[in-house]
Amino acid sequence: MENPSGEVATMQANSIDEQIERILEKVQNDTSGLLGFVLFTMDGFPVKSTLPHSSSNEISEHELFSAIGAGLISLAEKTLKQINMMPLDKLTIESNNGNIIVERITDSVGIMALALPTTPLGMIRIAVQNAKKALKGLL
Repeated sequence: MENPSGEVATMQANSIDEQIERILEKVQNDTSGLLGFVLFTMDGFPVKSTLPHSSSNEISEHELFSAIGAGLISLAEKTLKQINMMPLDKLTIESNNGNIIVERITDSVGIMALALPTTPLGMIRIAVQNAKKALKGLL
């Protein structure tokens, strides 16, 4: 027989997980050209992703992007410390094939947004800020 407090904890966890997913999906749907978000721990573990799932790889794309996002933030912060330019606000990567913005939401959670190359960087930044603002109370 389940412990009543255990059931409540599980229900709350599911509720928070669902709330996070709804927030990310809403912001993504409101931003044309945004391919998806990856929410990750600073240890590189995935929390939630709105990227399409690819079953062809051993490691999922959201697991890979979680590790990459945490690594990018860590490397950028180490670089900024060396040149006395902390704190890191956000990291922007632009390429001919797409754009990425990565930043921290809390000390232990980061977010990565991936977008088409035609998506204006300002729109991606606004989407990330909207997601961060909505997620702060849940994380």
